This record gives sequence, C-alpha cells and structure tokens, in this order.
Amino acid sequence: MKNFFLLLLIFISISWRGSEALSNLSQYESKNSLSISIQNVLEEYSKNKPIDIHVSIKNLSNETILLNNRCSVGVEVLFEITKSSGVKIRPKKIVYLGSPSKDNLIELSKGKTFEFMVDITQFYELDENGQYNVKAIYNPYNGDLKDVWSEEIESNIVNFLVTE
Repeated sequence: MKNFFLLLLIFISISWRGSEALSNLSQYESKNSLSISIQNVLEEYSKNKPIDIHVSIKNLSNETILLNNRCSVGVEVLFEITKSSGVKIRPKKIVYLGSPSKDNLIELSKGKTFEFMVDITQFYELDENGQYNVKAIYNPYNGDLKDVWSEEIESNIVNFLVTE
C-alpha cells in the first residue's frame, strides 16, 4: 500500500509539471502569434501579364502586435518561387528602402488582418510557360525600432499556370 501511495504521488507530481509546461507553452504561443497566408487571384495567367498575389498577415494572439507594414518585396517580404521542375526563380530586382520609421508601424489588434497585393512579375521573371509554386516569407527588417514583431513567418504554397 505504501508503494501505491508513492507511485500516486510521483504520478501527480509529473502530471502537474507537465500541465504547467503545456500552460507556459500555450501562453507563449498565444502571446506572440502571427500567420501569413497567400492566395493567387487567378489559377492561370497569360505570359507578360501581371500576376497578383494577395497576402494576409493575421494576429492570432490575444494581444495587440506592433507590425512593420512597409512590406518591401525582397526586404520584409520574400517570395520563394519554383517551377514545377524544381528550378528556383531568382528576384530580378530588390529595392532597398533603408530603415523603416515609426510611420511604417501599425498596431494589429487581436484577430485583425493586414492585407496587401503584390504583382510578383515586378520582382521576378515569370516569362516561361508552365506551372509555378509560390510561398511568401515575412521577414521584417525593423532597423532600430523596438517592440516590433521581428520573427520570420512562412505562408502556405499556392500554384499557378503561365500560358501564352
């Protein structure tokens, strides 16, 4: 009987520590959580025409997050684009805008979404026919600004076809 109570005490201790660790983990996740998702406007695009990608950054936390909304392609927002053959498409131009200022910051409240559109043909050569896959990466460059979201997040992958 003594062994039974000893085992019960050990089990309760382990269970309590495990639930405390899970509680701390969920508090950390809910405190600083953003998601990024992308959507192509069309599934098929004509060669040498704009290819618009809709980007959404959503605050999944229970707190307001300070976000750099400049979203300069090639600096804060990168796109990984690959052809169906696996060949990666390199950017054709990256415009460095310098450090962001406080004017570039927005407060993204709990559950709110910041959205914008990008014509990726302005930054990538997509002039060959075929299937492409694209993923967005929000990698904010905040310069000297403090208390601004700074973690990299990756989006889902979308596919589109370029034709004549």
